[in-house]
Amino acid sequence: MYSEYDTYVNDRRTVWQYSVGALRYYAIDRLSCHLADTVIVDTDLNARYFQHTFRMPPARMRRIFVGSDDEVFVPLPKSEDDGTFRVGFVGGFIPLQGVNYIVQAAKILEREEDVHFFLVGAGQTYPAAIELAARLNVRNITFHPWMAYESLPGFLKNSDVCLGIFGDSDKAKRVIPTKAFDALAMAKPLVTGDSPAAKEAGFKDRENAFLVEMQNPSAIARAILEAKSNNELRQHVAEQGHRLFKQRFTPKVIGATLKAVLEELAPRA
Repeated sequence: MYSEYDTYVNDRRTVWQYSVGALRYYAIDRLSCHLADTVIVDTDLNARYFQHTFRMPPARMRRIFVGSDDEVFVPLPKSEDDGTFRVGFVGGFIPLQGVNYIVQAAKILEREEDVHFFLVGAGQTYPAAIELAARLNVRNITFHPWMAYESLPGFLKNSDVCLGIFGDSDKAKRVIPTKAFDALAMAKPLVTGDSPAAKEAGFKDRENAFLVEMQNPSAIARAILEAKSNNELRQHVAEQGHRLFKQRFTPKVIGATLKAVLEELAPRA
């Protein structure tokens, strides 16, 4: 579904591009791909990355969206409604998610006294996000530690909008995060980066998602404010996002795609 080399060398940058470690990740990816009868990736954009980087023949690449578990992530009524407009985010705090831009967007929206950001997770950029929030003296963010998978719907159901990814890496433009599919599954309005991958998935601005310029805190803030001030639009985006999920990203739909891929391989087994 994803490249180790791309993840640790290009996106997270925990391994130097010209190091032995980078060569090792590249060799693992390339060898794994060329030993496989079929390589499954999550977007056509990632397929092209594999074709170019690891010299994979296009005929051996298949796209299958990640999707979400519709037995876990289901539309649920809010259990907390104190008048706060809640902006929810769940993530591993890795560079492609662009949490620093979310923190800056929260600062921009401080004047909106009823808007509050709730960020769940931890990871590589977590200390920097905490430091940035402290340096900017952001008062409308609450950071939560990791939650158990089965607890996430209970958190997300109280969010008025959910955030996707906004990072500046090439990988951020080629992938669709699981959190985006989870939001659609729960019929929550999604605010995420206007990337080629988002368009590949069928996301349309103000139709089934709020798409904003990547790496742009002001754009994130504007979308959140528009969602807050326009109940009709927010509800429309939520409903159409959920409709898109049911059409393309449920386990049943994705399972049918995987079944077809496996049936292609069956004669070779």
